[in-house]
This record gives sequence, C-alpha cells and structure tokens, in this order.
Amino acid sequence: MLKAILGGKGRTLPDSARPGDSYRSVFRSAEDPLTAAVFSRLVYLEPAHLWDVLLRATRGALPAGADPVRLVDVQFWPGWSLTTARGFKPVEPDLWMRFDHGRPARRFDLIFECKRGADHDPGQWDREWRAHVEAHPEEDPDRRVALVAVGTWGGASTCVASAIASSGRVSMPEGFRVVPLGWGALADTLSGALAEGRDGRIVSDVLDALALHGHLHATRLADIARPASAAFDRSGRTFAAMALFLGDEPQADPSGDALADWPDRIQGMRPAAYAHAALRRM
Repeated sequence: MLKAILGGKGRTLPDSARPGDSYRSVFRSAEDPLTAAVFSRLVYLEPAHLWDVLLRATRGALPAGADPVRLVDVQFWPGWSLTTARGFKPVEPDLWMRFDHGRPARRFDLIFECKRGADHDPGQWDREWRAHVEAHPEEDPDRRVALVAVGTWGGASTCVASAIASSGRVSMPEGFRVVPLGWGALADTLSGALAEGRDGRIVSDVLDALALHGHLHATRLADIARPASAAFDRSGRTFAAMALFLGDEPQADPSGDALADWPDRIQGMRPAAYAHAALRRM
C-alpha cells in the first residue's frame, strides 16, 4: 500500500466503497493496491531470482537472463509525457523496471500495466511505449523492451498480446515485444519458489496478497508428498481392522415382517472396544 499511496493512488476510496466497509474489502476491489503489494515486495528478491520468477510466470516469453543480472532501476507509476498535436499528454504505466544482463551489460526494460481482469486497452499501451521512447531518447539502440500485460488470462492472452502489438499508429521499434503475465501463473511460480525454500518471507507475503484477490495455487493430489499418502493408507487399514460389521448384512425377510431377521442382523455386530485408540493413531 505504501507504494500505491506514494504514487498518488490512495487519494480517495473506490466508488464502490460504502461507509463501514473493511480495508480488506477495499483492497480486494482495486488493482492498484494489488499491484503495489505484489511488485513492491518482489523487487526485494535477488535480481537473478526476480528475473527467473518473471521468466517462469510468463512461460518463457522473456529471454533467459545472462549472468550477472542487475536490477538498475524501479519506478512505480512513473510520470512520462507523450507529444501530441495538442501538446503534451501525461502517461503513467503502473511499473517500470530496468535490468542489465551479462558482461558487457545489455539493457532490458519492462513496462508493466496491471489489470484485475483481461480488460487491457491497446490504445493505452500504444501511448505507453511511445512515451517510453520519448522519455529515454538516448538509449542503447541494442536495448530490448517488454510491455508486460498483467491480468487474469484464460486462453485470450495471445489474442490480447497480438492486439496490443498491432494497434498503434506506427509499428513498435525493433526489440519491443508484448508479454502477457497472468496473476494465477505468478502465484503458481511463487508457490514453486516457496517449496524450494527461496526467500520464504517475501514470497509468502506476495502469495497472501494474491490470495486475497482469488489467485490461489492449486496442488494436484498426485503431487502431494508420499508421507501424507502413507498416513491415509494407515488410517484406512485401521478402520478396516476396527470395522463394526463382520461379513455382508443379511437380506430382509421376504415375508415383510420387519423384526423377523432381527437376531441375524445384530449377531454380526461386535463392540468396538478399541475405537478410541484407533482415533488416537490417525
């Protein structure tokens, strides 16, 4: 939230907020607090780890970083301007990161625009990449720039990326690309990093922020560690050993007398003398 407030995003509550609403509900209803909560923590990762997280979450759409990887600059909601026929138009992407890769260093800029859903505006992206070119006119011509469209993607990410790339009045410069990044894919990637024991406190905070917006990592049953499965096997055997019924239940008497087969039905039962011990072993 600090980065969102410093970036001028906390001036007023959302229009949907009502008196008495909790901070939790306000956080869940807006994209700027989510952007700040996630990325203001991710930038504390080691640069190589941060790049690896972004590489995995974008399914390899970013190039593999060459060592050493350095995070040169980070700006939340940078204030850029775009020259138009009517003067200068303010442009404000959500986040801008600058990396240097390898020796000699090769520059890579990431421009982030974050949405809760998939409602990215290609016209907004057109203004942002052109404003980036104006803001950094004397850059290394060999630099690469990725427009990272963050959102909740189904199968539409490729179509949206294509629309963003082709929507401008002029073509993007060589070295520019559009990269979709899903919140869910980011949660999956960070869950993997957490399982590997990497930067646990930072990653856990980011996962909590994503979870508040419904972006959870789901673990398949097949991926559950064997000790848990073994525990289920043991509990199953315990229940089988302490079963209350022996054999099949006798069929009801065809005469229709509900009490006719009563002795046969109760004869197959035995007391569960050690049921409490079985429960303790589970």
